[in-house]
Amino acid sequence: MKHIIYPNKVLPFFLLCVIGLLGFSGKVFAQGGFVMDINAQVVVEGTASIVIADGKWQNDGIFEAGTGLVRIEGTGSTANSTIGGLSTSGSFYDLTLNKASNAAQLVNDIVVSHQLFLTSGPLDLNTHQLTLDNSDSNAVARTSGYLLSEQPNNSSTVAWFIGTAAGVHTIPFGAISGIYIPMEIRVTSGNVDTVRVSTYPTNGANLPLPVTPTLVTNVLNDEGLDNSANTVDRFWEVNPTGSTGVISLTLNAQLDEVGTVTNLVAQRWDSLSDTWDAPLPGQISSATAVTVPNVSEFTTFAIAEAVEPLRVEFLSFDAYVNGSKVMLKWVTGSETNSDHFSVQRSADGYSFTEIGTEAAAGNSYVVLRYSSEDLNPLKGRSFYRIVEYDVNGGTVTSDMRAVYFEELKSMTFSVYPNPITQGNLQLRIVGGEGETVTIRLADMLGKVLISSELKLNDDIVDYSFEIIPFLAKGNYVVWIASKLGNKSFQVIVQ
Repeated sequence: MKHIIYPNKVLPFFLLCVIGLLGFSGKVFAQGGFVMDINAQVVVEGTASIVIADGKWQNDGIFEAGTGLVRIEGTGSTANSTIGGLSTSGSFYDLTLNKASNAAQLVNDIVVSHQLFLTSGPLDLNTHQLTLDNSDSNAVARTSGYLLSEQPNNSSTVAWFIGTAAGVHTIPFGAISGIYIPMEIRVTSGNVDTVRVSTYPTNGANLPLPVTPTLVTNVLNDEGLDNSANTVDRFWEVNPTGSTGVISLTLNAQLDEVGTVTNLVAQRWDSLSDTWDAPLPGQISSATAVTVPNVSEFTTFAIAEAVEPLRVEFLSFDAYVNGSKVMLKWVTGSETNSDHFSVQRSADGYSFTEIGTEAAAGNSYVVLRYSSEDLNPLKGRSFYRIVEYDVNGGTVTSDMRAVYFEELKSMTFSVYPNPITQGNLQLRIVGGEGETVTIRLADMLGKVLISSELKLNDDIVDYSFEIIPFLAKGNYVVWIASKLGNKSFQVIVQ
């Protein structure tokens, strides 16, 4: 049965219960409510208002909101109002929350297509998603109400279609304590499409760390030590679906979550490097909030002490033998106030000595590549690392790399007699004990006449070419190859 609610009508909960008895197939809640059974349909025409006083909204049928308003109210100490049902069709046009006590709580995902009014009390997202389909910054209006996210698995989310809309879009998050901790997003360029956000508090050790939708593995400082004492006890998740958007982002926390942390700076988690990005420049902070301009990369955000952030992100560091030297190459993803890099070497992996320096970029938010050489490497196994020094004396240390350097042997070769008239041609190899060489004899057209692989069992080895078949007069080439290098000789047969 299709029921039409006409314009300018306000239906309190007791009237809705009567409607249910007349054909809504209504269910009875202890505190009253609005129920649409499966196959039932309710259509709002015009700007009618539906008021739920200390009751529940349950949509198991089809609700067509039109341009109407649903208002959830509460004046007593009754149980939480719930908003949901089995149906996923339709959405609210305008939805108002005005709860003097207890919360309104989602029991499934909902969509508000025009405006959400938070007059008083919390709307507990309760592991569900609230979608705002109106990109206008006034799509959410607040007096003293707020949204509860607060789930460690980031399952209580707000998804706001912002696109390219101007103005500050305020997501009115609040803590379980009732303290207001809004998140603000302002698009400065591009298209962010729909921005999906959530937040939750942690204990003093910043646990639990986020697992979904982003896996965060640590809150370490530059030296790889626990930095939770200098990190605000809350995480924020920000994920736009648009790929071109650049925003200004404001994050708020409770005073007891900030604790003794001062000079707040926000940092973004980089899953590729398993580290936190360096703080973006131009941040403005207060005692409990920080605003970050020019944010173009997203996922999980944390707030840390300005003197204890991750200032350099080492994307990679490699050390390897190249002939008689060791090559050192490293890549940074970001640098803040960097002064120089110290190239350090150790024989035991514990005590390091500086063997060179390289100038740093100062401030950079792009990928930069650096290289250095150790021209006098230690024999055997040694260890290398790179230490970045900033202008204030702070340091960031790369991972350690081990290299095994074996001093190259020196082999000499000679052929005799040359020229030859008869008999065998001799090849003498000096200084290659333990090595394996490949020996070939070819004519000037490149045809290989003799090919042999020889393991050298002494420091001086004489190799005899068996001249079969008999070589005609002319020129020939003897070619010797080994891992220590190649050598060739021209041989004349008279």
